[in-house]
Amino acid sequence: MQRILFIPILFIFTFSGYFATAQFSLESRFHFAPTSSADEESMGNHLDLSAHYWTRLKNVRIEFQPGILYQYYLSSNFADHALGLTIPTHFYILDMLNDCDCPTFSKNDYLVEKGFFIRLAPSYIRPFSDKELWSNPGIAEGEIGVGLDIGLSDLVTITPLLEYKHQFYLNSQLPSTGYINLGVSILFRTDYRRRYR
Repeated sequence: MQRILFIPILFIFTFSGYFATAQFSLESRFHFAPTSSADEESMGNHLDLSAHYWTRLKNVRIEFQPGILYQYYLSSNFADHALGLTIPTHFYILDMLNDCDCPTFSKNDYLVEKGFFIRLAPSYIRPFSDKELWSNPGIAEGEIGVGLDIGLSDLVTITPLLEYKHQFYLNSQLPSTGYINLGVSILFRTDYRRRYR
């Protein structure tokens, strides 16, 4: 268990000074395969943790959260962990042309209109373990889903997520695999502290 937690904790500790003045989010999700044979032919059910930088377009409500991703496999025949890169993009389709760069908490009168989004997230991960079965571990992932921003304050937003993910095993004979994802993201707008001073 200590090995599982070491990598994400090290990342957060290393960049904690940077996070103090930036817009960033932390995210955790559970991925489960709906087919009974998935554990035998794929990476199986797994958990992930990720840390993201937050940015957005100026005049359109499209937000980008590039981040570092860590996965822990609960029932895989091929690997125990994975590290990778991901670029979630949020499209606020009910409020697309709003150029307001204000916290979700300030929009609570219009929770669904201002907070609902469609999410697309391409990722690349590289599983690792001591097993020789996984000789070429590159995996490309594509995700589509929905989320709802719920402001706890002007500085903190919590977001439940529901997604579908498909994994493509690069240079491997393994079939691609689909997953249902349930997760939550917490966004910290620490840049807003300067506006209150």
